[in-house]
Amino acid sequence: MPLSDAAMPPQRGAEEALRCEMCGAGELAGRRVQSALWEDERLVVVEDVPAMVCTACGERFLSDEVAMQLDALRGTGFPPDGARREMTVPVFRLPRTQKEQGDDKA
Repeated sequence: MPLSDAAMPPQRGAEEALRCEMCGAGELAGRRVQSALWEDERLVVVEDVPAMVCTACGERFLSDEVAMQLDALRGTGFPPDGARREMTVPVFRLPRTQKEQGDDKA
């Protein structure tokens, strides 16, 4: 899954809080999140994605059903007329590392 989304951890009793399987430090809380996906050269954002989110590290866990819904949506190719809205995002570029600059001189 994009954004390091992992599979939903196994369910436990309602009285027992779910612990994050990635960091082990946080508890998982139900949230609605955004997921950014690349479709060819387009960046697409899907809103209102139900997820369990770690309160410590922020790792997101999706249920199998939600993951399949995202895959099905991706299979449509994200037609522009189906978008709720559009947004503009800034694009940045990292400067070249010293190693890369040194390789150019060789």
